[in-house]
Amino acid sequence: MRNLMLYMLQYYVRSYRYVSVLVVFIICTALIYSYKPISLGSNYSLTCTLMFLVSAWLAAGFIEVEAITQQQLTILYAKSENRYYMAKILLVWLLSFILSSIIIVYPVIFDFFVRPISGPELVGVFLAHGATGLLGIAVAVLFEARLISNRRTAILALVALLTVSAAGIILIKEYPFATYLSWILPPVSLMAEELMSLDLDEPTSYFSFVVAMGYSVLYSGILLVLYVKLMKRKLF
Repeated sequence: MRNLMLYMLQYYVRSYRYVSVLVVFIICTALIYSYKPISLGSNYSLTCTLMFLVSAWLAAGFIEVEAITQQQLTILYAKSENRYYMAKILLVWLLSFILSSIIIVYPVIFDFFVRPISGPELVGVFLAHGATGLLGIAVAVLFEARLISNRRTAILALVALLTVSAAGIILIKEYPFATYLSWILPPVSLMAEELMSLDLDEPTSYFSFVVAMGYSVLYSGILLVLYVKLMKRKLF
């Protein structure tokens, strides 16, 4: 698995598809931390949503970096389709988590917050960003070219879904009838909302956060299992 992931990483690096994602990530990070001091909850709620979008963008570029013929050869090298797709998902999640770590640790190192962040809070923030990053990946891979051949339709649909998902809580507050959408849409806005109001000293808040994170991971897992099954059925 390790050698397979290293090969995929080398192939991805040579493609330069990550450049635009990194540029946007750096610009957004600079804008987010341009005003100091900042509130811990609202900041990490925002960066959590940002990493959902960035992770989806990373996945969309990474998952299609290989040509069809190259994919066939890599699957032969991997000796298993499951192993091949698992390696892809894990690698893009690790790349996403590296970016998440940067955007999380940066304000802590330079003391940008109005108050110090505790160890348990930092752990919660890392878990939340890891969960929303996985969620973004799980959504994006379902729009892969072999599943949706019309790329214009796929891109527009993906952008629309990401936008509505990121703005889910706002839509529900403005339009109560949209509450039912929260059960269908990727729960990134729910995760961000819980992170904003997280209080580890309050059992109810802690429990609500754990439930939201568990739901996000479960949602991602279902989408990823669906993705692998669909890709294995879809002939080259």
